[in-house]
Amino acid sequence: MIRALLSLFFIIMIFPCHTLGQKIKQAKAHFKTPTDTLTGDFGTIGIFLVNVQLKANGKIYKFLVDTGAPTAVSAEIANEIMFDTTASAKISALDSTKKSMAFVTVDSIYVNNTVFTNQTAFVWNVENTKILSCAGIDGIFGSNSMNACQVLFDWQLEQMIIAKKASDLELPETPFQTKVYFQGNQKAPYIYSSKPKTRFLVDTGFNGYLNFMTNQKKTIDGLNYATQKATYVGIGAEGAFGYMKADTSYTYALYDFGIAQMTIDSIEFEITPGNIPKVGNELLKNYRVHLNPKKKRLSFYPNKQQQHYPETPSFGFSVLPNDTAYFISSMEVDGLANQQGIELNDIVLGINDISLDPMNEIPCTVLFDVRKLVRNSSSIELKVKKPSGKIQDCRLSK
Repeated sequence: MIRALLSLFFIIMIFPCHTLGQKIKQAKAHFKTPTDTLTGDFGTIGIFLVNVQLKANGKIYKFLVDTGAPTAVSAEIANEIMFDTTASAKISALDSTKKSMAFVTVDSIYVNNTVFTNQTAFVWNVENTKILSCAGIDGIFGSNSMNACQVLFDWQLEQMIIAKKASDLELPETPFQTKVYFQGNQKAPYIYSSKPKTRFLVDTGFNGYLNFMTNQKKTIDGLNYATQKATYVGIGAEGAFGYMKADTSYTYALYDFGIAQMTIDSIEFEITPGNIPKVGNELLKNYRVHLNPKKKRLSFYPNKQQQHYPETPSFGFSVLPNDTAYFISSMEVDGLANQQGIELNDIVLGINDISLDPMNEIPCTVLFDVRKLVRNSSSIELKVKKPSGKIQDCRLSK
């Protein structure tokens, strides 16, 4: 998550919802070929996107691949295809104001030469989430779909391979392997680390390394191989239900992390509020990862050029957009921006030569230009407007 934070945004998806009174249907996969290669991209949001069809030879939709969430379709698609949305279920999600969601039965999801049939999908308003809407995301290819097949995530090549049998994937014989625990109605995959002992959701919808929870901080502080690096206050996240509650998070460097019989020498992680520790894409990119639902096994095959994290200097703040403005959504205590007097909820009027007029709707191109600029620049000129109306200009250099 810290990598995404330094990149201006971090995205929280639905993450295990559980239903009461209704069950999420698991898909069935029908293969025309032994394997199917799904080539996609991480785009500007750091989460893998693939093309699917909901009718044979029909319109192409862009779904994000998310093992930590159930399959979902946008409200726009549900209306377009005239799904029956009268059924709903109570959910437990990160945004406590969201008590229930409509869900539909999806007869078919076509991916290349494979069709996934007879699964349920939640209906959610993508347009309420600025960055997901700008990325053109139409739905989620979730765990209750992927559990119907063998899945190989190869994020280094920006592709995933699906198959009916593990032997069709032609994998090496010496992986690091660990048991998978499928939990929740959508049967999301969880694994345990050996050092420290923690249960993690394997979440391809999370574009960070590792995420621990606040109630684990005391345990983490007691580890001689973990060092706290920064404290962020007021972190807000943009997710499937809009903005999540702001709170405090802590960034650490972890030097001896054990998972699947392998030891990772250096990795950066974050402690945040919530109740679901996660393993995300920034760690998974270092491996080809085979998810085997049939044998309840997860296998890691290290990439040739393995790289965990280059220490990335931060400007010490992150930004979120609303309909008409950007605002400072999180602040590193004693970080570069904090030292210059930048505060939470300051309205961002401009970054370098990009003018952000809070009276105008912010186009998607500007949103991604700002994100790229903050992520890649070594210095920026920042102009903000204080709640008092005062304008402040400052220069930040990493």
